[in-house]
Amino acid sequence: MKRPSFILSSFVFIILVLPAFFLKEKTALFLAKLVWSLVIAFFAYLLFKGSKISKLRSILFIIIAWAFLFQFKFASPKTQGVPFCHIAIVSTFLNFLYNQYLALTSGRWPVWGVLSLGFLWLVITLILGQAWCAWVCFYGGFDDGFCRLLKRPLFKIKLPTKLRDFPLAFTIFIVIISFTAGLPVYCLWFCPLKATTQFLERGDIFIRHLQLFIFIFVALFFVLILPIVLKKRTFCSFLCPFGAFISVFGQLNPFRLTIDKDKCIQCKTCIERCPMFAINEESLARYQPLNYCNRCGECIDVCPTQAIKFTLAGREVRTVFIFCCLLILGALSNLFVPQAFIKLIGMLSGG
Repeated sequence: MKRPSFILSSFVFIILVLPAFFLKEKTALFLAKLVWSLVIAFFAYLLFKGSKISKLRSILFIIIAWAFLFQFKFASPKTQGVPFCHIAIVSTFLNFLYNQYLALTSGRWPVWGVLSLGFLWLVITLILGQAWCAWVCFYGGFDDGFCRLLKRPLFKIKLPTKLRDFPLAFTIFIVIISFTAGLPVYCLWFCPLKATTQFLERGDIFIRHLQLFIFIFVALFFVLILPIVLKKRTFCSFLCPFGAFISVFGQLNPFRLTIDKDKCIQCKTCIERCPMFAINEESLARYQPLNYCNRCGECIDVCPTQAIKFTLAGREVRTVFIFCCLLILGALSNLFVPQAFIKLIGMLSGG
């Protein structure tokens, strides 16, 4: 397996670094992208060779999240904000459709049509389906990292299947309210990563302080405390509109997580270790994870009988799936991780 793994990982590296050649990046940025692409290719080699999936994936995932935060929050103080992201697009989906309608009927689509790029973002996510939330999302690495700090959870909870559907109901509520108010309500009130002057109320001091309180509470409780004590990704599981969106539309993606009936011994280890509450006793009895499974690979790594696999049309496709995930992870992260490295080195060296 060493030779095929090396060849495949080399392909990953070449594909990721080629755009930097054509764009004629500055030397420092080109070298940073070269190094980051090499890092991803090295992880690809280990994964293709058969190493545990979830731990290696998590390392890249966590680096991406913190690099994104550093790049758009700390290293760019003048910006004081983050790009209009996939979470914001989903939570204002009706607003987006209405703006497209206005653009078409006003005859000024070239001016408004740039917003269509946001819709393309949603289409691109269907390439990975729910795997976006475990391999690519530049927010998910925070609670993913915190839920790995302890070896065992301090508390264990059993979540009813109906309660697991809460984020879908919450997302529908947010979408309707955002459309009614004509505002990005989720960004204004619930997303801790929007805790900047860009999204805070400028006139009413009470509302401004209330926003800050909610941002801080959500960050501390759902991104930090609960992931640590439960070893579960609670923010992504319950408060992320995109997670709910992709749990529905991600079903269009052909990749599946399959539980082999003949090999499964119903030991329930996967239920305990799943960080997304995506496998419970009810779903395991059907040998099928819930739609909220984000293909993180944790259950695959811990299954004692190797009964759980990534499949495509019923066939195991571990290598193909990882290859696709790493390409999209690398393509997106190359837009900000190398820049974050350069700025961090500059700050540490006093430059």
